[in-house]
Amino acid sequence: MGKKMTKNLSIAEGMLYSGIGTGTQGFVLASLAMYFNATPLMLSMMMTLLYTTRMFQLLTPKFYKIFKTRKRVLLGTAFISRNAFLIVPVAMFFQYRNPYILLFSMLIYSFFETIVSNVWTAAMNEIVDVKDRGSYFGKRSLMGSMASIVFTYGYGYLLGIKNQEVGIFSVAVFMTVSGLVTTVIFKFHNIPDLKEECKKIDLKIPLKDKKFLNYLKFVAVWVFSFEFVKPFFAYYQVNILKVDPKFLATMGIVTGVGSMIMYYIYGKMSDKYGSKLIMNIGMFLSTYSLIIYLVISEDNYKFLLLMDAIIIAITFTAINLSFFNLLILEISDYPMESYFAVFSIVMGVVALVASVIGGGLGNILMDKTFEIFGETYHGIKIIFLLGMVTRFFAILHFTNVETHIKEFKYKGFLPVNSAMFKRISSFLPEYLKVNKK
Repeated sequence: MGKKMTKNLSIAEGMLYSGIGTGTQGFVLASLAMYFNATPLMLSMMMTLLYTTRMFQLLTPKFYKIFKTRKRVLLGTAFISRNAFLIVPVAMFFQYRNPYILLFSMLIYSFFETIVSNVWTAAMNEIVDVKDRGSYFGKRSLMGSMASIVFTYGYGYLLGIKNQEVGIFSVAVFMTVSGLVTTVIFKFHNIPDLKEECKKIDLKIPLKDKKFLNYLKFVAVWVFSFEFVKPFFAYYQVNILKVDPKFLATMGIVTGVGSMIMYYIYGKMSDKYGSKLIMNIGMFLSTYSLIIYLVISEDNYKFLLLMDAIIIAITFTAINLSFFNLLILEISDYPMESYFAVFSIVMGVVALVASVIGGGLGNILMDKTFEIFGETYHGIKIIFLLGMVTRFFAILHFTNVETHIKEFKYKGFLPVNSAMFKRISSFLPEYLKVNKK
């Protein structure tokens, strides 16, 4: 009974947590950053902090010693992290627009939230049965997407009103309220008692796992390719294209609705065929978003942003659902805390490097333009081009990740049994094998 209640409460917490999650990414965070006069480098660091601070998961045992139990660690760190944004509306009330205020709030939030993530993931690893994880986390993500639609529309509406200060102030207040409510929900979670062997993190155990090391290499390349370019999608929308926040909110709703559908589909496919297939689909299709931003302009952005919203729904639902499932379900063994610590260190270090390189390059290119065949392009597009190249490298590295793969057979209307299709399917593996050499 306790596990069932906790799983239901976790879904509710995930929905309300969207109030913070929506505000710390995309056009909402970019709008906040522009209001506080942040540079591209500072925006890049803000958007990457959640990954960068993961390296501090090694400090989790210290929190165990202080709070004694898993639940107390969860409650204590969640209270600090999810109420860190209270300083933002206070600063705005006194007309204080120093960008370091927002950066400091993001830093406190990200640092303590990484401990929350560690404890929550380890606990849910014990609460949710292995055979149900794909479906359960798919359902949780589905409900979170529904909540994100509401918050995205609301934040977009507030940011689009004539009185910008009132709109941004209201967004900051909603983020703070979301943090307080989700902390209260954690109080009613039935968290398993901390096992003695989980109180210490031994980095040697996961580093002896060859399958896990192959996964880490992929994680390093993927995180760099993702974090290097991530802040500049929103930056390009808000600061260069000057897109109406209400339109961006509408695109967020399109993504949210699409994500609801795809989380359900991918959840079922993940249980049946494994997470690797789903991750492959997501990564490959994610390159199309970068292609869109290479050709987007003030004249065509509405249609292309609609296409991008649909692509994001299809791709990043697959990636979000599979990325941690590969760690929890298919890669790592007990003890989970040790694996998650090494995983988080790699993510944190790589994300920090990517944010500094990407943000520094953004500072250089923010006021630059260049011409190709008489067409003028903004300098930021060089970052999108480099991001696409690094993403292809990530896809190649993913081929070395070993997981249990279940055979996938297409049973649709295409002539898969035709002689021509069989020739292509038999030739393609040999072609890839030659090119891989």
